[in-house]
Amino acid sequence: MILNSRISEIDTPVIQAVTGLFWGTHEGSYFPFLSWIPYVSAGYVFATFLRQTDDKKKFYLRISSMSGAVYLALTFIAVQFYDWVTKLLPKIYKNL
Repeated sequence: MILNSRISEIDTPVIQAVTGLFWGTHEGSYFPFLSWIPYVSAGYVFATFLRQTDDKKKFYLRISSMSGAVYLALTFIAVQFYDWVTKLLPKIYKNL
């Protein structure tokens, strides 16, 4: 077995079971690590900043305005990317 760019084709059950715990590729992994750890990390960072602030109302206002701006920017990017992908995919599949 050689580890190269085709890592998804590893057929060893032990390696599949271990890697499945990280990104959910094994049928026995129901709660993979990499799919939920960002939420725990974000909650930890948020709680750390919340404990350090004196004016919680100002903190919540600042966080909600920043998250709203990020949401709008990501929504705009997603809409633009979706439009680009829907135009590109027929060309890709036609050449296959």
